[in-house]
Formats: sequence, structure tokens, C-alpha cells
Amino acid sequence: MLSVGTRALFIPHDENGNEIAVIYIQFDGYPDGRPLDLFNFMKNRPLVNGYGEDLAVFNGMEDLTAQIITYLKLSLAREREMFLKEGTYKVSDDFKEIQTGVVYVMPPGTRDVGKEYIYEIYPDGNKVKIKAYSVWDAQLIFEGTPAEFVEKFSPK
Repeated sequence: MLSVGTRALFIPHDENGNEIAVIYIQFDGYPDGRPLDLFNFMKNRPLVNGYGEDLAVFNGMEDLTAQIITYLKLSLAREREMFLKEGTYKVSDDFKEIQTGVVYVMPPGTRDVGKEYIYEIYPDGNKVKIKAYSVWDAQLIFEGTPAEFVEKFSPK
């Protein structure tokens, strides 16, 4: 499903409840759009303090924040590559595939950006939890883990 202009905020919080950053996306912010893809990526990764051989983890909320930004930027690059004709676009070593715009890192507390959805992401022991809000309806539409989000919003 492709939609234009459904803005959303992803707001990761640290262990003390403070916002680490506000990550703004310009389109596909409805629950079964880019958030579904992101939370599908996150669903089986535990929150840890230190890591070993298993790199499919989040080493604290600051690492999770960096992985969210990386995932969003690279997923857009891969999407763009799929839409272009074979041979006309090549992923290169200088990261030209990462495009300008669409995903922005804003200061904590940023809200007035015309968003339709807010996704708060916070730690709960070794799990990541999400609270999703519809700004249009002024209501909480989801609270739970990334796996529960994927279960609820995946097409049936």
C-alpha cells in the first residue's frame, strides 16, 4: 500500500522516560505502512546491556534509536532501487542510494510538524514497548510489543 503525505513521529525514550530524539517521516506513517515494516524488523530483537556474538539485539535505547534511523533511511533506498529500471540505478560504496529528505531527526519535544500518528518507543525490562496514537482521533490506538503491533496491523 502506497500513500503520500501521512506524516508520523517515532519517539524513542530512555530508561528514565526522557525522549532521546524525535524521528519524523513524511509519508507512509499509517500503522500498516512504514511503522509495520519497522516494528517487524524490531519484533524479535531483545533490549540488552552489552552484546556478544548475537548482533540482532538493541544495546540500549540509544542503539535502538540509531538502528531505527538506519532502518528507515536504508529501507527507503531499497524501495527506490526497486522502482527504477534494472541497470539504471546501482547501490554504490559512497552511499548515493541514501536519499535526501523523508526521514528527519528532530530535537526532543518536537511535535508541530503536521503529523497524523505518533509512535512512542520505550524500554520495559529487556523488551521494547510501543504506544501508538492517532492524532486525528486524539486516541491511543495501540499499546504493546513490536510483535503484537505486527500481529494487529498486518493484512489478514
